[in-house]
Amino acid sequence: MQKKIIIVLIVFISLVFRLLGSTLNGQEVNYLTGRPYRQESEVTGPERERYIVLARSWASKLWTTNEAYKGYFKQDYRPAWIPLPGFWTNAFVKARTWVTRNATDRMDSQERIEVEFRFDLSIKRQWERCKFEFLDDKSGRLIAVRNYFYQDPNVPYTYGVWKPLRTDGVEARRKAAEYAAMFGVSNLWDNTKFDLCSSSFDGVWIINMQARANGYPAIFPVCIKMADLPGYPLGEWYNSTCLIPTNLPTKVMLTAEDGRKKGTEYLNKYFPLKDLIPNITFVTNRLEYRMPNYNYIRPADVSGFSDPQTIPIGKYHLVWVNTFMKPKREGYYPFIQIYLDAATGEMLGGDD
Repeated sequence: MQKKIIIVLIVFISLVFRLLGSTLNGQEVNYLTGRPYRQESEVTGPERERYIVLARSWASKLWTTNEAYKGYFKQDYRPAWIPLPGFWTNAFVKARTWVTRNATDRMDSQERIEVEFRFDLSIKRQWERCKFEFLDDKSGRLIAVRNYFYQDPNVPYTYGVWKPLRTDGVEARRKAAEYAAMFGVSNLWDNTKFDLCSSSFDGVWIINMQARANGYPAIFPVCIKMADLPGYPLGEWYNSTCLIPTNLPTKVMLTAEDGRKKGTEYLNKYFPLKDLIPNITFVTNRLEYRMPNYNYIRPADVSGFSDPQTIPIGKYHLVWVNTFMKPKREGYYPFIQIYLDAATGEMLGGDD
């Protein structure tokens, strides 16, 4: 089984790299826009100073306590902490600082100004990093924060026993909403605005949400990580809701039953593992916003995954996502999803 999983991972990673870009005259090209990516560059002068000031301002709001710890194991494997008194007081003033312009995402609207601070903890020459990502549109809008001091478990746990030592789930959800409000998302737990995709504790509290647009689920995540320490210090925040297009389609001409029937037809026609089809069963379907991937209908090889070179410049469609269940087979994902346009019934791809 492990061998199968490794093979699947290798295929997946190679497909991701193919998807993210091809080359044009030696330059990496955004497959959605057909234009070369802008190269990462250093930001200098007044622009650099502006973003450093913005990042430090956010830091002073997010980490106001000096109750900072660095976790480690004692010789008997019990967890313990090294207190770092006054750690945050001057941390962002003394830190080494980089400001860069990145353009590594799929769309020009997602280009970033990134401010990175590095702190010397003076613990076995260990460095920690904190990053702030702003939209590169002169608005100064913060889209992501990653404080690696808290993003990964800063409190050691017995391996496999991930139980919080200082916090609890109810307060973690409350604190997540408090952080979200600071970043301009005042309705985090409103289920008409967001769907909870996952909530877990894995040494840190991790909450992953998905925004809704026009009442439908959309692939625009809101994610947060908080440490198991007093005050639930923030480890990571990501909010993509500002990237939701204002001109999303809303027309629905197919009913759920139409979607199921057409989805089943497309599955029978295009799904590459023909021997499984007689034992595949329909589970459910729902309307969502998706960007077509054209899997199965424009396959690059026997896997059924599409060739990125054949995918048109992307835009979001309102689709019926039909979910089917495969027969149980060890080491394989149990579900198949077939996407079709809710207005035209055209197959737009799928996943398994």
